[in-house]
Amino acid sequence: VISSAQLRALDELFGDAVGDAEVARLQEIIADSGALAECERRIAERTRTAREALAALPVPAQARSVLEGLLAAATERAR
Repeated sequence: VISSAQLRALDELFGDAVGDAEVARLQEIIADSGALAECERRIAERTRTAREALAALPVPAQARSVLEGLLAAATERAR
């Protein structure tokens, strides 16, 4: 849930040339609002669904390996 003060800060900060402090503030607001956690939850859920679908595909092992690599590249990142 985002507060009215946080919403005002987002409005003020988005779209402008921002420095490190502003970026840090934006990151804090996004994390505090729960948006980051929800996004990560959705990515994990859809990744599981994709892995299950991939496991059921009747494709050669080499193709499966490439597809698994693409899935990992698209959904895994350093934090």
